Amino acid sequence: MTARQHRLPAGPTPATLTSRGGRPESEPRAAAVPLGSVEVDGRRIELVWLTLTDSVLVDFADIEPKRIGTIVTGPYGPRFIAQPGHLDWLAYEERENRVLRAAVLCRAERTLPGPRLRTY
Repeated sequence: MTARQHRLPAGPTPATLTSRGGRPESEPRAAAVPLGSVEVDGRRIELVWLTLTDSVLVDFADIEPKRIGTIVTGPYGPRFIAQPGHLDWLAYEERENRVLRAAVLCRAERTLPGPRLRTY
């Protein structure tokens, strides 16, 4: 059977265009949303939420290498995936768990306005 027998267009249907000539746009969503900063044992840590993958990047504000790790959400809850260069720092006094808790709280409170600095 062909499209013409069913009175359907023979080719692709043209998209509705906007006044600018492009396709209609949905609400743009930022790919990376800063969640704020937290302080863990005197070190400032910046948190950035990646909306497309629903993960949180955890970075030192003033130490190289910056990336401490990434927090990903799976079927069993959030997990911290650490970078090898900071494993010794994270293992001391349960810093990994404190950073994970802080990031989860910041992610949950992301709708509150203004920069935040918390101590954990």
